[in-house]
Amino acid sequence: FLRFDNINFGYDFGSIFGRGTNLRASANIQNAFVITNYQGVDPEVQGIDNQYYPRPRTYTLGLNLGF
Repeated sequence: FLRFDNINFGYDFGSIFGRGTNLRASANIQNAFVITNYQGVDPEVQGIDNQYYPRPRTYTLGLNLGF
């Protein structure tokens, strides 16, 4: 199987609103996707996984303004 667990993007806009003010934006995805032929919930679980709660996909956005 192939698991893409963390994807992180960030961009620094540099100086805005004049001198000394910086802006940075970021985005993060956890548990982005899994490519597999496995029919169960998670191919990493050892044994029977019918009692296993699937891992959630989490999206995070961030904005950082520095003075």
